[in-house]
Amino acid sequence: MPRYIKKNISLIKSIRFALEGIGHAFYAQRNIKIQSIAFICVIFLSIFFKISTIEWAILLSVSGLVICLEMINTALELVVDLSTKEKKMRAKLCKDTAAGAVLLASLLASVCGGLIFYERFANLISGGL
Repeated sequence: MPRYIKKNISLIKSIRFALEGIGHAFYAQRNIKIQSIAFICVIFLSIFFKISTIEWAILLSVSGLVICLEMINTALELVVDLSTKEKKMRAKLCKDTAAGAVLLASLLASVCGGLIFYERFANLISGGL
């Protein structure tokens, strides 16, 4: 088999493995399901309010950051669980720190969403759009 074909097969396998990881995260993790529902709501609100391209970029970036960090958190928890069956303080700190990163990113995403949608919701409630 020519060398360039092997590289393409390897790339296809890499993509398949990555998709399996994404599938596992969405299937097994409750928080990522919740975050995905919030992300879908943000998309619908963005379409409804006809936000600008810059606002789209901001919301997609922070929402994607939250989901990516949740997946990293999931992977880290699996590695920590593989490495020790005992309860160890360092293992707890590792998991808690990763969860804290997800929480901070979620708060950042919420602030960005609030800044972008607040005035639009206020105008909608007061009778305009």
